[in-house]
Amino acid sequence: MFFSSCEYEDKAIPQRVEVEKAEVDILKRGNWSYTGSSGQQNWSSLKEEYSLCSEGKRQSPIDINSKTVKLRNEKFLSFFYSLSSLSILNEDHTIKLLPNDNSSNYIIYKEQKYNLLFFDIHSLSEHKVDNEYYPGELQFFHQNEEGDRLIVVVLLDLESYVDQSNFKYFWDYILLAEKTPLQILGEMNLQDLLPKDRSYFSYEGSLTVPPCTENVEWIVLKSSVS
Repeated sequence: MFFSSCEYEDKAIPQRVEVEKAEVDILKRGNWSYTGSSGQQNWSSLKEEYSLCSEGKRQSPIDINSKTVKLRNEKFLSFFYSLSSLSILNEDHTIKLLPNDNSSNYIIYKEQKYNLLFFDIHSLSEHKVDNEYYPGELQFFHQNEEGDRLIVVVLLDLESYVDQSNFKYFWDYILLAEKTPLQILGEMNLQDLLPKDRSYFSYEGSLTVPPCTENVEWIVLKSSVS
C-alpha cells in the first residue's frame, strides 16, 4: 500500500510497546458503530455527549466544492515528518498507526506547532471533492500545546498500492493488531505518504465520529497520492 519505504527484518518478532494514554484517547471509542441501531443516523441518541452529531453547526466530513472553497498554497503550512518507527493499534472501529516518537513528526501551521499523534486509513474517503469520493483517505491527527486539534487529509488512489509486497506485509500486522500497541518492524519516512504538491483546502469542522467535537481544523491536500 503506502509502506514502500519501510525496511523490515523478515524473521524478527513484533514487540508490544507502551504508548502514552493521551496519544490514543483523542478518538476514544464508545458504544457506537457505522451500521444498525447504533449507526451514524442514531449517534446523537446513544449518549447525551453525542448530541453534536446531529445538532452541530460545523460537522465533518464535507463535500468540498473546488470552485467556492479557496485553494491555498504552502505559505502557512510546513511538514516536518521524518524517518520513524511505528506502532499499530486496533480500536474496534479503526486501525491507528502511531509514531513511537511523535516529537520528531510535526507540522507548522500559521506559525503554530502541531505534533502528530497518529494517523489512520479509510478504505473509502470520508471527504468528497466536487461530489466525488476517492478510493481511500489518510487522516493525520495533530495537536498543539493548547490542545487544539488539526487533521491533515491525504486522498488516496488505493489501486496503485494493492500489488506492492509491503502492502501485503502491512496486512499481516493488521491481523495481529490488538488494543495493546504493537510495534511494526523497521522504519518509514512519513514524508513519503504526502503528495509533492502541498496546496490545500481548509475549513473548520469536527471529529467524524462520536462525540463529534467541533473546533477541529481540517486541511485537505488537493493532490492525491497515487
